[in-house]
Formats: sequence, structure tokens, C-alpha cells
Amino acid sequence: MHFVHKQGAGAMLNLRTVQLFIAVAERLSVSRAATAMHISQSALSRQIQGLEEDLGVRLFERIGKRLALTAEGEDLLPKMSQLLQQANGLSDRIHRLHNGEAGYLSLGATPQTIEALLAPVLRALRRNHSGIEIHLVEGPNERLLDYVESGTVHAAIAWAPHEQKFERLDLFKARLYAVLPPGHAAEGAQELDLTQLGDGPILSLRRGFMTRSMFDQACEDAGLRLNRITESASTQTLWALARSGMGVAVVSSSAVSQWHHKDVVPLTLNGHWVEEVVSAVRNVERYQPLALQAFQAELRSFLRDSPEGSRFRQFATTLL
Repeated sequence: MHFVHKQGAGAMLNLRTVQLFIAVAERLSVSRAATAMHISQSALSRQIQGLEEDLGVRLFERIGKRLALTAEGEDLLPKMSQLLQQANGLSDRIHRLHNGEAGYLSLGATPQTIEALLAPVLRALRRNHSGIEIHLVEGPNERLLDYVESGTVHAAIAWAPHEQKFERLDLFKARLYAVLPPGHAAEGAQELDLTQLGDGPILSLRRGFMTRSMFDQACEDAGLRLNRITESASTQTLWALARSGMGVAVVSSSAVSQWHHKDVVPLTLNGHWVEEVVSAVRNVERYQPLALQAFQAELRSFLRDSPEGSRFRQFATTLL
């Protein structure tokens, strides 16, 4: 085996050549390395010679009949091994990205949707696709749609009734529920018609939340004018105020599915639930990461038949 030392040369490394160098360095035998790498000895020798020419250093020397690494070869061996490991890791990462098993995914949702739906779904996603990094953005429904349009998030769990530019995967129908104060006349009822809310104070989410938009529209349809409304951005706050006797709180099925008490009643209008479709909404004009497919698969599993999603399915009509 003959190697040429060429001073001052430099070139981009070929990973196959790096593999061959490591094979020879680990075995200190061209014949054994050639057998292991499925290449002829002469071709292997030419590859190593070309590598030395490109690098401008000698990598091997013969001491008698024994092949040995030079000082430069000793220095480069661990670095080239690390380079090869990184290249293999990058190749594996690219494969996982291509299959939607890894990547970065930004999602938007309301706090109650995160608690009731996304938390268990993302737990399953992390278990089954640990390579996917999730970034969560929370906010009211209207702001979530702005985030989707601007590309701040790749997708949002939201109500998008008239946004035709969005692509929607319909997930479930969110219903309105009333949290009753102690001693309310409808306590123990199977449902509560909007017209039976009376003149008492109403506790509601602020404008911009889907629940508030649904409630305002239902009141308009029913011809109701409710003036005494206390607002909050937290369904937990609304529930606490209602149970303290401050009024009737209007919340969504997502919030109710997380509570374990009997003081909630479905709101109806003319004998029908007050409900709207909630979807996984994305902007078709923006690139969507392949990891979104894995996320949607976990959504389907949770909403269709997972034991963990059974309570959620009790309070919302699933559509998948």
C-alpha cells in the first residue's frame, strides 16, 4: 500500500471515504477493511491515497509488515468518527422528518381546550413521537385565527365559521353549559333553555372567545337582552363565582369535561343544544410541517375511542 503526502491541499470530505478510513484505522489491515466494506483492496488503497492527497497529510505508515496510524491519523480518527456519527444522526433525523416522526410544530388553542384536549393529546404525541417539539400559544378564538393567518402557529384548535381561506379538520361540536349558583330553580334539570335564565347576573368569558360568541349569537336568536354580564378570561374563575352565588356562568363543553360536579346544565334553545363546530384550522397558503399529520392522528385517536377521551366525549359531539 502506497500513500502520497501532498502539502497544503484541502477538499470537502466524502462520507464514504471517511467510512473507509475509519474501517482501515480500526482494523489496521487493508484486506480486512476491504472485506468488511465490500470493496477491493486496490480500490480501497486508491480511496485512502486520494483522501491523503485531499487532506495534505499522511494518515498511515508501515512499520515493517505492520500498518500503523501516523500522528495525524491518530488525531483525525476520533474527529472523523464523530463526524460520521453526526452524519448518520442527521440522516436519521431527515428520515424521521420525512415520515412526520420529528420536527417543530406550533399550535394555538384556548386555555380550556389546552386543558381538556391538547394536554392528553400532546402527552400521547410525545410518547409515540418523541422527536416532535411542540410550541403552544394560547388565546381567545379570534386571536387564534389571526395567529393562523399570520403564520404565528401552524394550526389552531378553533371555531372558524366563515373563514373560507382556512382548511379545517372538523373535530367536535362544542356545547354551551350553565354553571348554576346554589339554590337555582334549574338545579337538577336535564337542560336549561336560554329563555329561562331570567334577569339574574350572567358570568361569561370576554368577547373574542368562542363561548362568548356562541352565547351572544344564541341570545340574539332568542331575542334576549342581557345587560348584567360579568366577564373573565378564565372559566375556573367563572365557575368559582357561580358557585359563590354571584350568578349563572356560561361555559363550554371543553371546560365542563374537566370538572367533577353536578351543578352544570346544558343550555338549549327551542329544544336544541347551543353548539358550534370546533376544528383544527390551518392556513393553506403557508407551509405545513409533516409533523402536523402525526398530531392530527393523535387527535383522531383521542376523540374517537381512547379511554382517556371518554369524559370529553360525554360533553361534546365528536366528528372524526
